Amino acid sequence: MEVVKRITGGGILFHNDEITYSFVCSKSDLGEPPGVFVDYRNVCSFLKRFYESLGLKVDFSLEVAGFKDRCAPHELCSAAHEKYDLVIGTKKIGGNAQKRNRQTVFQHGVIPCRINWDFMRKYLLDMPDGLSASVTTLADELKSVPEKDILEQKLIDAFAYTFNVKFLNYSNCEARSA
Repeated sequence: MEVVKRITGGGILFHNDEITYSFVCSKSDLGEPPGVFVDYRNVCSFLKRFYESLGLKVDFSLEVAGFKDRCAPHELCSAAHEKYDLVIGTKKIGGNAQKRNRQTVFQHGVIPCRINWDFMRKYLLDMPDGLSASVTTLADELKSVPEKDILEQKLIDAFAYTFNVKFLNYSNCEARSA
């Protein structure tokens, strides 16, 4: 097993059966007004659109009754419930984190297809009681989880639509000499 420290900090995160994403852009690329420190609702809105494209009803954690009872930091990313984490009912699905400077935003996150609880128990000395009841995955919520290439395209489409951007695929282009 490899261990890395993310530049965004945050809790322990086990990468297994998931879609991970990251992006870097300017604040103006996200349409953030000048003077706004962080507009998480805006930045994470593409994730809401992604989950909704799968037929799932998601909310920001702070919008769900009882948020203050669930809101707590934790050394395990899955166990923490932050204001702009996405939830289905009261169960957290995925997570995200940001690092910013004056004009630049770096965000990354995870969309869990499945969680291997036995794998996590193998490496965690103290797994929170009831953790599996407070998080969810695509496999828990959908009758059938689409193939990862379909999920990835839906995520790209949600981002493109939300932020009115067009993605270009250069992987099929031949190298050009100057």
